[in-house]
Amino acid sequence: MYLAQRVGGYRLGEIAEAFGLAYYGGVSNAVFMVKQEMDQDVKLRRNINTIINKT
Repeated sequence: MYLAQRVGGYRLGEIAEAFGLAYYGGVSNAVFMVKQEMDQDVKLRRNINTIINKT
C-alpha cells in the first residue's frame, strides 16, 4: 500500500479498492505504520528505497 501510494501515485480510495477494503482509512493507517517502521528499521528503509529507486 505504501509503495502504491508513493511510487504509483494512487489515491487512498483507489488502493483500498484494489485491496478489497470498504474504507480507505485502513490504507491510511497501513501507510502510516510503514513510515513509522521505516524510521526505526534501517534494513526495511533500505529495501523499500531500493524498490523505489528501481522504478
